[in-house]
Amino acid sequence: MFFYLDSATGSLKRLPQEDFKRHSGSGFSSVSTTIRVAGEGSPFHVAADGQPTFVFKVFKDEQASQAKLFQFNVKSSEREYELGKWHRRDYTPNVGVTVNAAKFGQSSYKLTAESPLAPGEYALTLGPTDFTFSVGGK
Repeated sequence: MFFYLDSATGSLKRLPQEDFKRHSGSGFSSVSTTIRVAGEGSPFHVAADGQPTFVFKVFKDEQASQAKLFQFNVKSSEREYELGKWHRRDYTPNVGVTVNAAKFGQSSYKLTAESPLAPGEYALTLGPTDFTFSVGGK
């Protein structure tokens, strides 16, 4: 579960967890796996100024490095991001947006993107769940 850390108030706001579908598509000599989420945008919005900070908990500290941030491509009425692509026998994973995770308090971690996030749709994931948010916009 991911929370947005509101820097103005110091409060935590829970990000929505959205259902997704895993999709595999193939081309001439490659197969890609994507994650698709229904809807054009997340119901949770953060301002486009600065770098948003997110807070999450893990059962074991080593799991914190598995948190990933992906930017969606918005296509008609859904959002999607690629997990990775097979090209013949070689697999290239999508590493997502570069993030920094650091200890936050006794049992939590805070996550920030290494660079400011461009306006758009994003997903935070840690295992088989997607927590979404929009930067800028509404």
